[in-house]
Amino acid sequence: MAKPTLSSKIGTGAKLLQYAETVLVKTTENASIFTDPQPSLDDLSAAIEQFRTSMTDATFRDMGR
Repeated sequence: MAKPTLSSKIGTGAKLLQYAETVLVKTTENASIFTDPQPSLDDLSAAIEQFRTSMTDATFRDMGR
């Protein structure tokens, strides 16, 4: 079975993760501009962590094959 790949303008999952982390950092640094971000920064942070964990789990799962 072929491994699924992420194809978008952003590129790989790692680049998407880096982009999301940058959005979180910059939004946090500019809290006076982004007074009520949607999703909240806590939700975004949790989603980033879940995505990071999923990517790590997938990487190590695939290494055993």
